[in-house]
Amino acid sequence: MRVCIRGIPVENKNSQYHTSVMLNKLRQFKQVLKLIPLIAQPGAGKGTLGGNLTAILDPGEIQVIVMSKIIEERSKAFDDLGRRLAQQKNKSDAGDLADDGPVMEALEERIIQLYDGGAQRIMLDGSIRTTPQAKALIASEVPFTTIHLVCGNEVAIERIKCRAEKEKRPDDANINIIMGRIKTYQDKTTPVLKLLRDHNPREYHTIITDGEERTITIRALRALGYTGEEMQRICSKLDAHLAHKKMGKTNRSHGFYQPTAEKLGELAIT
Repeated sequence: MRVCIRGIPVENKNSQYHTSVMLNKLRQFKQVLKLIPLIAQPGAGKGTLGGNLTAILDPGEIQVIVMSKIIEERSKAFDDLGRRLAQQKNKSDAGDLADDGPVMEALEERIIQLYDGGAQRIMLDGSIRTTPQAKALIASEVPFTTIHLVCGNEVAIERIKCRAEKEKRPDDANINIIMGRIKTYQDKTTPVLKLLRDHNPREYHTIITDGEERTITIRALRALGYTGEEMQRICSKLDAHLAHKKMGKTNRSHGFYQPTAEKLGELAIT
């Protein structure tokens, strides 16, 4: 059976999604779609950056897929994919990565939904994290721009602890889970960065996030190609958004948290 997405025929297979066919359906959109993997170690600020971009860019410019939210929402469905994602939640909650198959199936499903709704540039927050996932993205032939956020471990840990307090997330307050997530990133995601950089170095951008939130967001906007009057227009929206965050009028008010020297001195990192 074949279905059509915005006039493009897509295979509708009922068989279980396998890692050998990850993101295969996206090849049909390679001329009209662009993806933006947002990759960062825990605490580097990809959630904050993604939230800022969602707030200041029109939906027609960029849509942001937050993989943790997709897993959370999709795992509540009573179908095969929902059940498989529900089985993966315990792994991700404990700081490990969910298996490639169900994550990529859910990602592909959501990308097609957004494309069908008119999206042409889609940012991927928390989905391209393993070598098989990166290879699947490259094999899909869909053009992409990689944004890699970098910060020191000390800053990252203190940001995560701050988030735990602000958002009532007990897992973020557990130093063992925090260090486990950082190690998982170093072991499984660091090799991904080389793959993506080697594939297209001109579309690979590293942004250091040990700095002011406005500056970091503007660096990301430049990496996405915004310049001139368009950049000025978006920066006006960014300034208004950051002012609202400072007054606590948004859900994520902590921004790119910068710990004091005293706070850093309190951290025991082994």
